[in-house]
Amino acid sequence: MFFTPTSFYQNPIIIESLDGLTIYGAVAPSLSSINATIWYFVGTFDSTQPYPLNKNWIQLGTQQTLPQCDSSILFGFIPMSPGQYLYIQIRNSTNTLLYQSQLGFKDVPSFNPCLVPQAGQYTAQFSYGIGSSGNSNLIIKLTDPILSISSPPSVIASTGDSPSGIAIDSLGNVYTSNYNSNNITKYSPSGAVTASWASTGNSPFKIAIDSLDNVYTVNYNSNSITKVSPAGAATASWASTGTNPIGIAIDSLGNIYTANYNSNSITKVSPAGAATSSWASTGTAPAGIAIDSLDNVYTSNFVSKTITKVSPAGAATSSWASTGTNPIGIAIDPLGNMY
Repeated sequence: MFFTPTSFYQNPIIIESLDGLTIYGAVAPSLSSINATIWYFVGTFDSTQPYPLNKNWIQLGTQQTLPQCDSSILFGFIPMSPGQYLYIQIRNSTNTLLYQSQLGFKDVPSFNPCLVPQAGQYTAQFSYGIGSSGNSNLIIKLTDPILSISSPPSVIASTGDSPSGIAIDSLGNVYTSNYNSNNITKYSPSGAVTASWASTGNSPFKIAIDSLDNVYTVNYNSNSITKVSPAGAATASWASTGTNPIGIAIDSLGNIYTANYNSNSITKVSPAGAATSSWASTGTAPAGIAIDSLDNVYTSNFVSKTITKVSPAGAATSSWASTGTNPIGIAIDPLGNMY
């Protein structure tokens, strides 16, 4: 994912459920080490001034010599609150600005930033601070022509067989849906792992958590949803779905929706478990599913290369927008833009 500085400033993402970021620095293996300082500003987003040109920048730690990407230097921890934005500057030893950008992170997949270094890029590594200790539990990356962002890659826990979905509850517990072992793994903020915390239906593909911290999986080969209470009590076949559900999402009222890949439909299940297995029709082979702030439901349709939009009342526009080839995932930012 590459951004020019202009487009980067225009599309911020709200930070949620974090109390800060731990900042590391490094350069790509193809570059020589440099001396650098990191400066930051934390605040709310102002659409009339998307970049805080006249703010009081704070230096994080001291000047550091950035090593190559196989190691990193700790600059320090930046405390933040939910809904705030982080603005970063990187300056060299003569205080010349190397980079400035506006950053915000949420639900970005893991990766190793040093496998394919980009010639001419500097790399600043950021790890999520989860809890007051600032432990790194998630890995994130945004890349533009100068800056790539991630946490130092590491294995934090073992799971069941072939994990395909991941979600985090309000207490910071991490859950995975393990496709080939038909179970859920739970990983606590303290590091305790229960590899087979709860059993699911056959081939749990994705996982979601409601506002009460109940955990749900969509089970691809049993056409069902599993519900697990916060205490771990599981109902393996809590509700039936369409054929081969892949995606799952929950609206503001606690209704659950699944994208049913081989029946071209969306299933809706009430919080009480009442299911409408073919609540709305979609494009061909819906894979991802997401819900906006008004509880409109969207699917990305793998075969028809489209997005379907469904109103809260169930009125569907099966080919609401066109996409690139074979879309799998879908996400919505705080401004309602869809990706």
